[in-house]
Amino acid sequence: MSESRLPAVRTGASPIRGIEYAAVVAAGAILVVFRLHAFDLPLETDECNYAYIGARLLAGDRLYVDVWDHQPFGVFALFAAVIAVFGDAPHVFRWMAMGFSLVSLMLVHAILRRLAGRGAAILGALLFALVSSDPGTGGEGCNREIYMNTFILAGWYLAVRSTSHPRLRLLGSGCALAIASSLKTIVAVHWVFLAVWSAVDESGRSIGSRRAP
Repeated sequence: MSESRLPAVRTGASPIRGIEYAAVVAAGAILVVFRLHAFDLPLETDECNYAYIGARLLAGDRLYVDVWDHQPFGVFALFAAVIAVFGDAPHVFRWMAMGFSLVSLMLVHAILRRLAGRGAAILGALLFALVSSDPGTGGEGCNREIYMNTFILAGWYLAVRSTSHPRLRLLGSGCALAIASSLKTIVAVHWVFLAVWSAVDESGRSIGSRRAP
């Protein structure tokens, strides 16, 4: 009788992956804890403005006609949508900012995981958890930069992701940056970076060379 061979068992991969997941969960917990202290604070002037105009839009007023602000429409549409579903209590906007920050953390991890490896991804997630809620930069608040950053990161995640449909991937990246631009026009600089990135990426594909992060 011939000996039956058992399939090879991969050792080491699963524990390392478990450590990575645990580190990302720990980073998320740190981010949540660091932001909780701000939940009882009143909204800042800009945040109140977003909520007020969002409520006025739900009441039927027209943006830039009945209510006016120099900022793009995105943040007012976002606050109006949240108010319509969850109400306008300050903690609603705190939780919204918390959710966007957690998504940003996961995107930071995913981008670094793709470009620099597991160790850099874990370190990046932990550093983001520590600095993203810095009171010195208003990180613990509900300002539009928090939501803008999430869509910027989503755009770059799609840009660096390896897929069999590069043009569709680029379209998704552009759409994410378009949404970010509706929140703050400074996102225009990322359009320039994305154009350069896509040109280099496409030229690399055309000559069959390997893309370098």
